[in-house]
Parts: sequence; structure tokens; C-alpha cells
Amino acid sequence: MVDTQQAILARWNAGAGMILYAGHSSVRQWAAERLFHRDDVAALRNGRRLPVVLEMTCFTGFFHEPNNTTLDETLVRAAEGGAVAVWGASGLGVAAGHQQLAEGFLASLYARHEGTLGAGTLSGKLKLMASGSSALDLVDTFNLLGDPATRLNVTLAPWSNTRYLPALWR
Repeated sequence: MVDTQQAILARWNAGAGMILYAGHSSVRQWAAERLFHRDDVAALRNGRRLPVVLEMTCFTGFFHEPNNTTLDETLVRAAEGGAVAVWGASGLGVAAGHQQLAEGFLASLYARHEGTLGAGTLSGKLKLMASGSSALDLVDTFNLLGDPATRLNVTLAPWSNTRYLPALWR
């Protein structure tokens, strides 16, 4: 588990353009094993190389809790790194619709080149709605913390000689 935690921090600090987490979580962390926690954000030193974070999980965007700060809020507010935007759930949901949300988002940006995070989130929600899934509550619980007009640059980054593309299912 420590290796996984270190790998997450290392890739994040190296300037990953997109980070996708799918699994269990809470308001402040990924997985019961604490793969990534709100307190770990202080160790991020990715500067201006801010990724978009997709969290196919529950609760990380529970922004309406008045006395505490969520993982997602901490990521978009971080001074030395963090994320440019986070798309996560503000409540509890069924994992049955997470794949459709992620596929729609990624297809919008990488396959159709629609460009903005807002188009990606809309595409994910439309794919979920068209799927006939019983998890339509996810349409209301998934929120983008960040500017929906943000354009994702999907060209090869100058500091990297490797390009990672997501797997897309049709």
C-alpha cells in the first residue's frame, strides 16, 4: 500500500494531465486503506502542472458539509499544486453508473475533441442517462469543482516523452 501511495504522489508531482480514481472513498480519502488523503495534498508540488481529477467514487465532493473541507475542495484550493478541476460525487451512489460517466467524459475530450471540461461532464451524464442504468441519481450527485470552460490540452506535454491515452469502450 505504501508503494501505491508513493506512486500516486510521484505521478501527480511529475505533472500528470489527468488522474482517474475508481473505487471506494470517503469525504477525505480514497479507499479505506487511505491511498490518497486530504492531508496528502500538502505534499503535492506539481506547481502549474495541474491535472483534471475524475473520481468515480462517492462523497469526495461533499462540499455542502459546513464545518469540514472535502478532498476535492482541498485539491482545487492547494497553493503549491493540486488540481485545476475535480469531477466527483457530492453524495453516496451506486458504482453501476461510474463507467458510463467516465467513458462519456473521456470520449468527449479525447475521441471527439470537444475541448472543455463542461462538455466532458455533460457527455458523461448524457451517456449515463442513455445507458438505461438504474444509477441515474449520479447525474445529480456528480459535480465539477472548477471552471467548466477550461480547455484540456491533449497534445503531448513538453516535459514528457510519453503519452497515456485512456481506453475507450463503444
